[in-house]
Amino acid sequence: MSSSDSVNTTTNGVHQSEESSRCFSLAEIQLATNNFDDALVVGRGGFGKVYQGFIDDGATVVAVKRLNAESKQGAKEFWTEIKTLSTLRHPHLVTLIGYSDEFVLCARPPVDFRVEEEQCSLAMWAQHCIKQGTLDQIIDPSLRGEIPANGLKVFAEVANKCLHNHPNGRPTMAEVVESLVLMLDDSQGNSPGSKGIISKLFLRIPSIVAKGIDINWNNWMKCGFKKGFPERFPSEQFADTGIQLYRKFSLAEIRAATNNFHEQLEVGLNADIKVYICDIAHGNLKVSIKRRIGRTPSSETNMDQFRNEIQVLSHLRHLNIHSLIGYCNEKNEMILVYEYLAKGRLYHHLYQTNNEPLPWEKRLQICIGAARGLQHLHGGTKRTIIHQNLKLTCILLDENWVAKVAGFEFSRMLPENVSSTNSNTFVADNAGYMDPEYLASAKLTEKSDVYSFGVILLEVLCGRKPMIMTRDEDRVNLVRWFKTNMERGTVDQIIDPNLTDKIAPECLKEYVTVAEKCVRYVGIERPPMDDILSSLRSALQLQDNWRNG
Repeated sequence: MSSSDSVNTTTNGVHQSEESSRCFSLAEIQLATNNFDDALVVGRGGFGKVYQGFIDDGATVVAVKRLNAESKQGAKEFWTEIKTLSTLRHPHLVTLIGYSDEFVLCARPPVDFRVEEEQCSLAMWAQHCIKQGTLDQIIDPSLRGEIPANGLKVFAEVANKCLHNHPNGRPTMAEVVESLVLMLDDSQGNSPGSKGIISKLFLRIPSIVAKGIDINWNNWMKCGFKKGFPERFPSEQFADTGIQLYRKFSLAEIRAATNNFHEQLEVGLNADIKVYICDIAHGNLKVSIKRRIGRTPSSETNMDQFRNEIQVLSHLRHLNIHSLIGYCNEKNEMILVYEYLAKGRLYHHLYQTNNEPLPWEKRLQICIGAARGLQHLHGGTKRTIIHQNLKLTCILLDENWVAKVAGFEFSRMLPENVSSTNSNTFVADNAGYMDPEYLASAKLTEKSDVYSFGVILLEVLCGRKPMIMTRDEDRVNLVRWFKTNMERGTVDQIIDPNLTDKIAPECLKEYVTVAEKCVRYVGIERPPMDDILSSLRSALQLQDNWRNG
């Protein structure tokens, strides 16, 4: 900064500067403090909590002072402290690096497990309060009396429109800004004294949204796997109940079986895993070997997934669950040995095949098998297991087309008599399958799997992926497209062309009905796997009757 940009003076040894302190976005502060993690709290006072934080990619350790909404300190003291410290630099005065003034109406995180269950999701709670006309009771106490009643009403209407379930029902950012500016003008006309707080609240909203989306989406895509894993199982629990049930292969055995991981034996590959098909037991048993290659082989995240998959599978023995045979964790290698399934993934039979399209009856039988596997997860063991990462690539097929559920690295095993858990796992390649209620509240239940299974049912029927790139917004998301056609009565026009005139009308009606129930936005409205399985069996019976009649 040139000398013309700032004025510096020295009075009694204190350096005074009119330079502004750095203004941090709320997303940056949340990232620095791990979303205000209590484990990072280093002090408390009447004003609120002080957190140890890390900025500049971890290069700088800072203290972050967060004002408590219930504190007697308010906006006036907040700005006074910033204004005072930003003009002072002295070795015996605490140095202010920056601040964040991204006020939010309710002054709380979007998901907060410390409050009552119905209030955990800020969006859902706020929508409920808006409907009840009680929004004024949940706003940040420091803003009460600062917002005119009419202004609060307009603000609530804008927020509610932004939360609309359908993208077409949400306003553009230009419309949001226009509404907020009009509200600001009205607020300033009625209450001049509130100009400072209100203007900062409303006029910074567009930049808050833009920064938040950019930072959080990038962090999700870059390190979602790093921060979003299930709780690590205690090592003693892992040793006692999981790993001892399986054969431990030496790395030499694995190398011999795969011809030193020869590429000709590879059948699957992504950023983190390679899959090999080979023989063991002197060539008498064909197996599938899954080898973790992502990041560093011994990384904490890989170990978490490795342990979790073994732990969950140790509780499962079922025809429709992919069977684990053994493992290898030697020399930083993390390798799982599974039964070989000759027909591979259902995904490849729908989207990547030169073979004849799967007939409808076969598709129904596969869906019934997968449903039986999920039914066993949810109710076939002492502890409910939630898959959490269910998608078409997790449905595998043996030589007889028997479906088997796979991919348990993110699964959650609940304590006995517990039906839900909180989770911050967001799998980057799972777009289109994730329960919208879970995305809003981070509350994971059996019904989260039911939603994902409903998406799979729609894929099997329509022969298209959950998300596609198209200019037609209604068609981007499969669930949205399906519901739009349900409303129009045109579902028969969106099924896989290979199935035209090959599905019994009554069978299609039964199948569509159960699929629609599975993908409802509210979890309690979705059926349990028992009911889904029953409906699918009825659909198959109706198809057989039609075919044989």
